[in-house]
Amino acid sequence: MAPLLNQLTCAALLAALAATGVRGETEPPPASPSDQPACQGDLQDLLQGTVELLKGQQELRRELAKVRRRLEALQPQLDECPDKWMAFNESCFIVGADNRTADGAAAACAELHPRGRLASLELEHRYDVQHLLLDISPFMRFWIGLRLDEAGWRWSDGTLLTEQGEWMPPAPGDTTEEECAVYDRSHAHPGWTFGWIDEDCNSLAGYVCMIGR
Repeated sequence: MAPLLNQLTCAALLAALAATGVRGETEPPPASPSDQPACQGDLQDLLQGTVELLKGQQELRRELAKVRRRLEALQPQLDECPDKWMAFNESCFIVGADNRTADGAAAACAELHPRGRLASLELEHRYDVQHLLLDISPFMRFWIGLRLDEAGWRWSDGTLLTEQGEWMPPAPGDTTEEECAVYDRSHAHPGWTFGWIDEDCNSLAGYVCMIGR
């Protein structure tokens, strides 16, 4: 009966020590002299493991504090548009200076800024950006961040186009040669001042880039 009692007592002590580790304490609960020989080895191992765990938690807290300070230092930069970019609805936009293919335009946006991409003209951005293009750009046609994939028309931020959009007639085709979209203000379509058309991705057009903030 005595060995069994010692084992039960040891198990209770180990459980109590584990609980102190969870609470962040490093001191084990006291044990009677008769219990110590049976539990000493296990208690030492568990105590050492608890101490190492607490050290790891402290180091993690220090690293998190460093990351938080770096983010706080970068926040003013994230909240402002870079030079020559224009702010609309908490995003930044710029019009490219040359004609490119759709892939070339996407690459140019990434070169202009690490977070740059072809513009997503979702409803909250659409009218501001379209008037921007009308006002300042010499180009008649611009790549926008809208491309056809197996799921449908998808913006450059990964979201699907879920509303009708501003497609010029005829409606977008489903051929494999017209998988990208341009904003067109060339007045080539009777009755339309500007709108979207589906276009061969290898065609040349201007482009508009954005940085989401």
